[in-house]
Amino acid sequence: MKFTEGYEYSFNGFVDYSSCFPSKEVLWIIVGAALFFGIFISVIPQIIKLISKRTNYGLNPFFVCMTNFGHFVVLTNIISLHTTDFIAILQVPFYKAIPTYLTFMNAFILWFAYHPVIYLNLLFFDKAHRKTEEPSKTRKARFILCSLTIILDIIFVTMISILFGLGFAYGFQSSQVQYLGHVCGFVAMFVCIFQYFPQFITTCILRDHGSLSLVMLGIQFPGGFLNAFFMCFGQKEHWTSWLSTMAAAAQQMLLFILCLIFKVRNKIKRSSVQTGESIITERGEYEAIK
Repeated sequence: MKFTEGYEYSFNGFVDYSSCFPSKEVLWIIVGAALFFGIFISVIPQIIKLISKRTNYGLNPFFVCMTNFGHFVVLTNIISLHTTDFIAILQVPFYKAIPTYLTFMNAFILWFAYHPVIYLNLLFFDKAHRKTEEPSKTRKARFILCSLTIILDIIFVTMISILFGLGFAYGFQSSQVQYLGHVCGFVAMFVCIFQYFPQFITTCILRDHGSLSLVMLGIQFPGGFLNAFFMCFGQKEHWTSWLSTMAAAAQQMLLFILCLIFKVRNKIKRSSVQTGESIITERGEYEAIK
C-alpha cells in the first residue's frame, strides 16, 4: 500500500486487498524467519547476566529505557503504516500472509524480549559499588531509575491509546494513522542517535562493561544490519522503518568494540598484577630459605 495515504473508503463494492500480500523471494523469507529467532535468542544472554550477577552495575538506566522505547516506537511505526495488511488477513490464508508480517514479528519480538530487562534493571539495582557514595546520591539514582521505568510504561499506554484513538475516530486506514507512523519513524531516528551516548559515557568512566552482555551486542549488531537490509530490500519498507534499525546497529558495533578494548585491557592489567605478585612471593620464599 502507499506510504503517504491509506486506502480510500468506498461504498461501490468489495475492496480487494490482494496487493497487500505480494509474492516474496524464498531467500528473504528464510532471512526474515532466521532474524525472528536470532532476535529472541540475542536478548537471553542479557537477562541471564542480570539474574546471575544480581546487579545492574555498568548499565546506564537512560540507555536501557531509551533502547526499549526505541523498539516500541519502531513497532508503532510499522503497525501504523501497515494497518491495511492486518485487515487484509481476513481475505487470505494465514500462511500466505506470514512473509508480509515478518517485519512486524521481528519488531515485536525485539520489544517484547527486551522489555524484562527494564524491570530486572530496577530489581537488581546496584548497591555494592555505591557503598562509598552518600546515601542521598544512592536514593537519587534509585528514584531516577524508578521514575524512568514508570514513565516508560505510561508512554507505551499513551502511544497505544493514540493509535487506537485515531483509528476509531478516522479509520485505521486513514491518512491520520499514516501520519502517526511517519512521526514515529522520525522519533525513532532521533532516539537511535542519542540512546547509546549514555552507555558510551558510563562504559568509558568505569572502563568496564559491567553487567552489559557482550554476547547480546555481538549477536545484535550484525543482526541489526541484516534486519535493516531485510526491511529495505526484502520487504520494501519505508525508510523511516529501517534507517533507525541500521543506525542502532552501527552504534551497537561501536559499543561492542569499545567494551572489547576495555575487557582485553583489564585482562592484561590483571595478569601483569598477578605476575608481579608471584615474583614477589617467589623472591620472599627464596630469601627465607637463605
